[in-house]
Amino acid sequence: MLQVGEAKGTVDEQVKRAVGWFAGLGRFESYGELRQDRRLLPSKAIREALVNAVAHRDYAIVGAKVLLEVFADHVDVTSPGSLPNHMDVQHVLRGALPRARNQQLAHFMQVSGLMERRGRGWPLMREAMRTFNQTEPELLHDRDNRAVRVRFWLGRNRSANDS
Repeated sequence: MLQVGEAKGTVDEQVKRAVGWFAGLGRFESYGELRQDRRLLPSKAIREALVNAVAHRDYAIVGAKVLLEVFADHVDVTSPGSLPNHMDVQHVLRGALPRARNQQLAHFMQVSGLMERRGRGWPLMREAMRTFNQTEPELLHDRDNRAVRVRFWLGRNRSANDS
């Protein structure tokens, strides 16, 4: 199951539309004493991944797009380009000092209320996912294809360490 949509407009409108599209994909049922409907992922985590993908993408890669892809067991948010300004995966996972590729765009995202606090995106996504379904998001950096991907697992207790 791969679901794909396209958001057009200004960067803030694109993020808002993508978050809305994702929320509209539906919910899944869980059963305890009563049936409950739950979202696929917490909106805070998906919004943060999309904001980071838009704010930090490499706009010099012509024709490339930020992708939000929904699969049966996970959701990927892919941003064109490598990690900005000599960052590596370990810097991001630690909640490194903010190093935006485009300072003005990052500032705009913060002023518009889409970015909560610069440099805290990864810890925010981790906390949201741990609370939501006890999973860890993954950060995948493909230097050869020049892309950064955040992967969210839809199932419980799934992480990069599971095989």
